[in-house]
Amino acid sequence: GLLAWGGNEGFITAYVDSIKNRPTYASDIALTAINVYDSKQKKRQELQAIEWKNHEISLNHQQNTLSLKFSILDFRNRVKHQYQYALTQKGEPDWIDLKENNQVSLNQLAAGTYYFYLKGRNSDQIWSELEQPLKIIIHPPLWQTTWAYLLYALLTIVGIYYFYRFNLKRQLERQEAQQLQEVNTLKSRFYTNITHEFRTPLTVILGMNQEQNNPKAKELIDRNGKKLLQ
Repeated sequence: GLLAWGGNEGFITAYVDSIKNRPTYASDIALTAINVYDSKQKKRQELQAIEWKNHEISLNHQQNTLSLKFSILDFRNRVKHQYQYALTQKGEPDWIDLKENNQVSLNQLAAGTYYFYLKGRNSDQIWSELEQPLKIIIHPPLWQTTWAYLLYALLTIVGIYYFYRFNLKRQLERQEAQQLQEVNTLKSRFYTNITHEFRTPLTVILGMNQEQNNPKAKELIDRNGKKLLQ
């Protein structure tokens, strides 16, 4: 069909079939700011862009709360922009819809390695993703590192070893005391038996000595016999 409209210098006409649609295209999406809250210093710090230029940031366990801002590089109709993000440690991303919100907070991340995925839709309704996900490394505190766990294991082994040695020493001491008591009992019993074996014949000898007529022999036997019975 033919369109016609008036102007200051007359009429303008155009054939509808000759009007072509403006081409559509995807727009880049980029991170624009990353803020980190340090729980030790009780303040928020903005990271410099150079710190994540390689799509990776490394933080300690006290910097585990982050705020990320981003934007679709399309300046024609911002109200049509839409965003989605995903945070994962492994596997496929599970996308969360942010609608037109171009900021997200990641709170109290546990120690580990995370991947932040982001995609946005421009005014032409075309989605695009970050060139590659942002790698976020949260380092564990010193007492939760691999070296710390190895030290804990070593101390546990040493503790078990010394506890075993202590118990073994006490057991040996008890056994030694018991054996010593048994030896003393045997010695006492042996002495009693020997004494009994000597006392019986000596008593008989002393009794028979009373019948001796030789006073000197009688006195000698009597004195020595009584000495052995003492």
